[in-house]
Amino acid sequence: MLKRFIKTIKNKFRSPETEQPPKRISTPAAPPPKRSVQERRRPSGKKHPQKQKDAAAPLWDASQFSVEPREGRKRFQDFDIPENIMHGIYDLGFEYCTPIQADTLENTLSGKDTTGKAQTGTGKTAAFLIAVLTRLQRKPAKPRSGYPRALIIAPTRELIIQISKDAHALGKYSRLSVAPVYGGMDYRKQMDRFKSRPV
Repeated sequence: MLKRFIKTIKNKFRSPETEQPPKRISTPAAPPPKRSVQERRRPSGKKHPQKQKDAAAPLWDASQFSVEPREGRKRFQDFDIPENIMHGIYDLGFEYCTPIQADTLENTLSGKDTTGKAQTGTGKTAAFLIAVLTRLQRKPAKPRSGYPRALIIAPTRELIIQISKDAHALGKYSRLSVAPVYGGMDYRKQMDRFKSRPV
C-alpha cells in the first residue's frame, strides 16, 4: 500500500522533460568458487613475476664496472673483492675509494686489524662492511641459526639502522643475512627473528 502511494506521488510531481526510463538493477554475479591453499599458492601455468624478471635479467659481469685509473686515487677494482660484493658497490654508484676506504681496505682485506678516524660522510661504514662481507664470503661456515658470524656494535639506534641498510645494499648478491638488534623495540620479536635464521 505504501509503495503504491509513493509511486503515485512521484508520478504526480514528475515533469515530462525530466522523465527518465527506470534504471535496471542487475543482480550481482555469483562469487568464484573458493580454491584450496595449494591452488592459491601455485597458480596454474603462471610463474611468480619476480622469478620471471630474474630469469629474464642478464647476468651481471664485473667488466660492466669500468672505472678509469686516476693518479692518486684507488678504485675498488684495485682490491681483491668478490664479484657479488663488487656488484653491490656498482649498484650504489661508488667509483673511487675515499682516503679512509683506501687505507683501511688495504689492511683489512689482507687479514690485518685496523683503526680509523674520519669525518662523517667519508665512507667509513662501507670500508668495514666491504672487509667483513669479503671475509665471510672467503671463509664460508656451516650456517647456524642464532649464532652470528660477525658482530658490529654502534652507539645509537639510528646508526645501527643505517649500518644495517648499508650492509643489505652491499651484500644483496651475497646470500648473507643481516639482523639489526637495538633498544626501544620488542625484545622477544627481535630475538625470535635473530634465532630464526643464520645471521
